[in-house]
Amino acid sequence: MTVRALSVLLALVTAGAVGAPVAAGAEEAKQAHFPPRHGSVGLIVENDAFGDGSDDNYSSGVQLNLRSDFADAPTPVRWLGRRLADLNGMRPQSYGLALGHLLYTPNDTQSVIPPADERPYAGFLYLQSGFVAERGNEIRSVEITLGIVGPSAGGEWLQREFHSLIDETDPQGWDRQLRDEVAFAIDVDRRWRDVLGADLGFIQVDLSPNIGLGLGTLRTEARAGLTARFGRGLDNDFGPPRIRPALAGAGLVRAEPGLRAYGFVGVYGRAIARDLFLDGNTFQDSPSVEKEPFVGDAQAGFVLQMGQTSWAYTYVLRSREYESQDDAQSFGAFTIARRW
Repeated sequence: MTVRALSVLLALVTAGAVGAPVAAGAEEAKQAHFPPRHGSVGLIVENDAFGDGSDDNYSSGVQLNLRSDFADAPTPVRWLGRRLADLNGMRPQSYGLALGHLLYTPNDTQSVIPPADERPYAGFLYLQSGFVAERGNEIRSVEITLGIVGPSAGGEWLQREFHSLIDETDPQGWDRQLRDEVAFAIDVDRRWRDVLGADLGFIQVDLSPNIGLGLGTLRTEARAGLTARFGRGLDNDFGPPRIRPALAGAGLVRAEPGLRAYGFVGVYGRAIARDLFLDGNTFQDSPSVEKEPFVGDAQAGFVLQMGQTSWAYTYVLRSREYESQDDAQSFGAFTIARRW
């Protein structure tokens, strides 16, 4: 499926979920907090080496994001979006694409036959496409993820090449990874900022809650989170972008001259009905483990904004994701975004 076809499908899903059209022109400009005709490019790198230094469970994630004004979306998406989709009264202002890869491994990577009570090997290569509508201190987003899990995702090759580069021992159990399967998810999220916020002159503080729902063969879950932020430049974004499943901003960055920085701490919970990477393949037998129905994240980090560029680091402590997992996992995430 091409990027354009994915985009058209996303527009149809958005239209069906939301309702009547809204007025264009002045009303659209009034709702948009971020200036029109803008875009950004961002890179997210997540790895357990940035956390507890292990090489197991959620091993790595990489995602390249491209975001532009909704007016720059492909013509079919723009036509459908403006006539049929208003996201419950909030017109889409931002359109995004992302290309990413996720890598999961068991704790024991030296056994040719991985232990049955540990997370199975899995690689996932995916494309995301979505809309974001923003008005004041609230954003709403709809996003489709489509990709392939299994040998065709290249997880074994990627991990072996990286281990060769850093002179680490090769993992031995990739022959028992999840099998090839096309997987998808549709995610709908709402985020707020400046809830109970205050500007103390030398520092700003706010609370930023979010809620969301994901449906699909990739992951089906309900989620909610809360972040406390403190520093300067809180109105320039909605938190740093992260890779799903995560407590994250939407990749929106507003440029301002000078230097801005803030710190944040947050909690995030998920009630999970399905997780492909734990439950195994949808339509065929594969390795699997008994997942935990509730998973929580605690995170802390900082964001540094300089003109049109934003950097962020997030440290994440994630509770056990399956019943036989020994303990919680920690990992780190680095992000960089550049607005134009």
